[in-house]
Amino acid sequence: MKKPLLLSFGLFLLFINQSHTQEATLTIDISSPQENTIQLDAIGVNTIASDGSSTYKLINNRFNKTFTIPHITKLYVMGVSNSNWSQQLYISPGDHLHVRVDSKDGKDQITITGKGSENNQPFYFPDDIYFEELREDSLPDRLLVAIQKNMDSLSQETKRYITQNKPTATFEKVLQYNLAYAPAELFLNFYGNHKFYLETLNNSEKLTAIWKLKRDSLLAVQPLNNAGALISPIYKMLLGNYISLRKEELRATAQSSDFLSTYYSEFPSDQRAQAYSGDPENLLQEKIINKEFTGQINEYLYAYLLQMISGSKKTNATAIFDRFKAKYPTSLYRSLYEPMITEARINEKRPLNEKMVFLDSSGRLKKLNDVINLFKGRTVLVDMWGTWCGPCHEEIEKNAHALKTHFKNKDLQFLYISNYDLKNQINWKKLIRYYNMEGSHVLASRELSEDAMNKTGSDSFPTYFIIKKDGTYELSKAGYPMERELLIKQLEEAMSYH
Repeated sequence: MKKPLLLSFGLFLLFINQSHTQEATLTIDISSPQENTIQLDAIGVNTIASDGSSTYKLINNRFNKTFTIPHITKLYVMGVSNSNWSQQLYISPGDHLHVRVDSKDGKDQITITGKGSENNQPFYFPDDIYFEELREDSLPDRLLVAIQKNMDSLSQETKRYITQNKPTATFEKVLQYNLAYAPAELFLNFYGNHKFYLETLNNSEKLTAIWKLKRDSLLAVQPLNNAGALISPIYKMLLGNYISLRKEELRATAQSSDFLSTYYSEFPSDQRAQAYSGDPENLLQEKIINKEFTGQINEYLYAYLLQMISGSKKTNATAIFDRFKAKYPTSLYRSLYEPMITEARINEKRPLNEKMVFLDSSGRLKKLNDVINLFKGRTVLVDMWGTWCGPCHEEIEKNAHALKTHFKNKDLQFLYISNYDLKNQINWKKLIRYYNMEGSHVLASRELSEDAMNKTGSDSFPTYFIIKKDGTYELSKAGYPMERELLIKQLEEAMSYH
């Protein structure tokens, strides 16, 4: 009986030690009295703040906080009130970093001391290089040369840093993983935007195939499922870009039976297309994560997906979180998203009410004029959105309530036209309840969507436009992301228009 007790006690001590080493302290002193707020951002999943970035007030020109982090983490810290200065930091479990920002003669001098300072002396390893001069290249040859040139320079700078500053063994590994994964990350990040340019060229299919072949060869150089590399911010960025690009490429094959049978096999064959179309974002990304990644990378990417969900569409958020929690019941990442999920569960139970008016749920309206005729003599803010559109969810969540509060008891109508959603009626009404979208609702036919977008001159979602009392209309000037005050001014001018 004694040996099991000793073993259990030893494991208990090990757990205490591991828990303790997950804490790190950061202190920042700023000499400038004008600076009273700083912002911290983390690369990858942010264990510092659940919303992906956070601002903090200084107390007597000082910031001091203890964080719980799973491993060495890259942060960006910058001033908000007087944002002339910024600094990248690598903070490790057990660190006690002290950053001092001294302002003199209009310049900021940053000094870093304390435990972990050897990992934070002047050295810049870029998270991205944009290669703007290559944006009209049809082949990847010059990009590959440019990437190699940058890698040669970064490799020499990394050797210099290690020799001169004697960083910790863990930070040396960070630098080596950065070098190992940077070529694939730089290529993938460039290609993620460049593929849209390639699609405009006459021989786009052939050219795209060449770029994909080179991309895949770079991705094959290092293992993509590598738990040891989670300490590298470059590797984390590569994972995020890969998931996004993989999702887009799979969506292009979404009508094929191979895609549906591979990724939606848990559904009966006649229900797979409906399951996909109901959520071609969050659920598909979860399926990619589970099919292509295991262990700690699978856990990390679940947390990454939940972080993306927290700032975008909440479709399937609670179901994805529940599967994550069941799979990783002791995960450090759980606490980051529990507040969001608690709110999501409340919103999911919200009922439809009499202020949610359904004008058309069958696609019978075909022209913009059909919609205008329903609101004769009224001023209307029209939101062209879709259940599948992440930015649409963001804008509704950020702005709808504020706009309605501003125009409360004023004669402004709110109309939500859902586009390309005739097969998503169940999810459509779920989201109307979830976001408390009080106002009038139209489930648009393809003809109505195309007519409204063509006539308003818009080519993307979300689109906002204003119908005036005389039946004329104008596109919102607020842009995306919405400049709410600009839209409010435009609406007030439209309401006073006769």
